[in-house]
Amino acid sequence: MRALLILAGSYPYYLGGVSSWAKSIIDGMKNMRFDILSIVEEDGLKPRYTSQGNVDNIFTVIPSLENDYSIVGSSTDLASPVKTLIRYFLGGSDPLSAGKALGEIHENLMNGASIKGAWKHLVEEIKDLKEIIDLNRLKDLIRIALSYLELLKIKLDRYDLIHSSLAGFSGLPGIACKALYGTPYLLTEHGIYFRERMLDIIQYGLKRELRATWSMIIRKVVELNYYWADKIIAVSSFNREWELRLGASPRKIEVIHNGVDLRKFKPLRSSERWSIVSISRIHYLKDILNLIEAMSYLAEKDPRIKCYIYGPIIDEGYARYCKLKIRELGLDRRVKLMGEIMDPRKAYQRAWIYVSSSLSEGSPISILEAMACGKPIIATDAGGTAEILGDSGIVVPPRNPEALADAIGRLMRDKRLAIDLGKAARRRVEELFSLERMIGSYRRIYDELGRG
Repeated sequence: MRALLILAGSYPYYLGGVSSWAKSIIDGMKNMRFDILSIVEEDGLKPRYTSQGNVDNIFTVIPSLENDYSIVGSSTDLASPVKTLIRYFLGGSDPLSAGKALGEIHENLMNGASIKGAWKHLVEEIKDLKEIIDLNRLKDLIRIALSYLELLKIKLDRYDLIHSSLAGFSGLPGIACKALYGTPYLLTEHGIYFRERMLDIIQYGLKRELRATWSMIIRKVVELNYYWADKIIAVSSFNREWELRLGASPRKIEVIHNGVDLRKFKPLRSSERWSIVSISRIHYLKDILNLIEAMSYLAEKDPRIKCYIYGPIIDEGYARYCKLKIRELGLDRRVKLMGEIMDPRKAYQRAWIYVSSSLSEGSPISILEAMACGKPIIATDAGGTAEILGDSGIVVPPRNPEALADAIGRLMRDKRLAIDLGKAARRRVEELFSLERMIGSYRRIYDELGRG
């Protein structure tokens, strides 16, 4: 059986939880043949993971806003289906027609049609939308939509299954192949795409008149993914509730928590008694600033406590601000940004306490790994985190550095409690979150969809 795995900003070019999940899927199903469609933001990236023997092809796509779609061509093949798609994204209510339009666009692009060539004809056709949205703003939005249609230019084989890790624009090839060939489309949501993009809009201060338009477009992209997916995997009950709220059919959704290799990640004694460790992408959604500010409270109470934050920088501006905050708070000797780490077990061994300070999560793999290593966990109540920890860790409100500092101080002082929570965390992950359990669930669904 052959499957296409669609991954955005993750495997094989970036480190992170979704990349670890993808590698586990590929490694755990050696009877499958995989192609990878990897959506990245820049050229010249080197793979961070070694390709496995069951990966045949890796297609890499960079959706670019720099393409000059004002170039006039003679092709009219794409004007009508792109217009159908744009109308849907701007509040339409017919996901069936929108998905069929994607299939038509995919077929035309594979046969040599030009997105650029459709631009002139498309502008003529969308003038009647001026009552819905300002035409200049609409053109900007269409440029972004067309950039993601670049994903549909790749000549894809006929697969037994297409599996997307995101309910966003990256799912468009899965929808197109479902509409065009009837290929089963499986969707796993790690972070809730709609929720996280709404946080982006708030974080980056999008103008008020654009917020409503963008929130509508993002909502319609998510609905389109949910409509065409044969099965939706929620990695936590938290995610399931959001998917239902956003219109997904309850008959399609199944909760499958992420899993961890219990032989690779096993109880480790801490090499540093007063150390806090966090493994996280350096991005505002992971809110390491929350942890940095918590350390300013802790520094006043106990000079022995130090914090090591591992992970790749995803948002350069946010990383600069965090470094500035560390200096402003006088924490240069207490808080260290350690950069990427290929073997996280080295970081877990350093930890007396593992901390997650995130704003948004699905089923965080780093927390599962720390639990498997027998570490006491303190985490913010984000996504499925509390669901994973149960009573084997301490959960605090997000974006509350004082509450986070209080919890850390408590575990630092109470050695017995920290040891007991670490043991409880290991027991819980053994019972509920083994890698074998996760892979078995996905294998069953692959068989059901791929052979059905």
